[in-house]
Amino acid sequence: MSQSLNSCASYPQPDDSAIVARINSSTHGPRRRKKARPVHICVSPNIGMKSPLSLLVLMITKASCDICHRCAQGIFKDNWLATGFPVQPPNMTYTDACANSLGEAFEVQCGGSTCYAAAFVIQGTYGVIRGCPEDFIAGSNVPASATGKMCEYARYTGTASVAPNGRLITNPFVGINVCTGTAKCNSERALANSASFAETEWGATDTNCKLKSGGVQCLECTHFDGEGSCEHDSKQTCTGPYCVKAIGKLNGRRFEHRGCTAINPLQVDYCYNFNRPINSSLLGMSINQEFSGTQCICGNQRCNSSLVTESSIFLSVMGLIFGVTVNF
Repeated sequence: MSQSLNSCASYPQPDDSAIVARINSSTHGPRRRKKARPVHICVSPNIGMKSPLSLLVLMITKASCDICHRCAQGIFKDNWLATGFPVQPPNMTYTDACANSLGEAFEVQCGGSTCYAAAFVIQGTYGVIRGCPEDFIAGSNVPASATGKMCEYARYTGTASVAPNGRLITNPFVGINVCTGTAKCNSERALANSASFAETEWGATDTNCKLKSGGVQCLECTHFDGEGSCEHDSKQTCTGPYCVKAIGKLNGRRFEHRGCTAINPLQVDYCYNFNRPINSSLLGMSINQEFSGTQCICGNQRCNSSLVTESSIFLSVMGLIFGVTVNF
């Protein structure tokens, strides 16, 4: 019987306690065992289900295929909307060490067999985020197909400050990598620090990672509190890999933005609603503002030209509010 070591099981898992009890009640009796290090392999589900050995293999599968690194650099904590993810996981660890080679740091067991890694530019800062892809869409209307294996990258237009020493890099690479097949596969692209993400063409080290070039025409406009014009029939356009659109209110004042972005953090056209406070500080006082709206991203010609509705939209409005640059 042939077995593949390059894929993860996706069938219901047996109860761990029952497996351990069965092994301990074998003819050899219970054994005193040393504390084992995690076994980081993935096995095929095409394994017989009738022997203690096959059940033990399932334990290894469950303990290894689902293991991913989960962390994000500090810039993401208060700027989550700039990622485009519908959900900010409550148990995310925020640390600039997330851009480093991680070893066994920040390990978690995910609910699926894929791991996620991405690199963004936020407020002129290059940031890396890793995690369980299903956590970023939990409870949203984004389909599970958005968490399938893929790798895509593009060049960001502009400069970004890159950890650990804040060196400025011109036109860094940004992108996403949803990987599977080995445990903690979302650590592989960071060689020493986030500069390796930013300067190394991802496809040079992973032939399955594809460069996303410009190709769709999108409407480009901005409106905020009566200033500027941003209509569905705007004549001004941009060209990039994806179109974005955002509509909402900041402290009751309406904003709208349409434009281009270099990457889609998920693999599908999607929309979601958001509502989060913005806390700003001045000398001796704190200003709390309510920021709510809808965001979308899509990958077809002029797909951000629909009429203004209360549907859902995406991220370029961050350039207006937070100074996030998402031009292409």
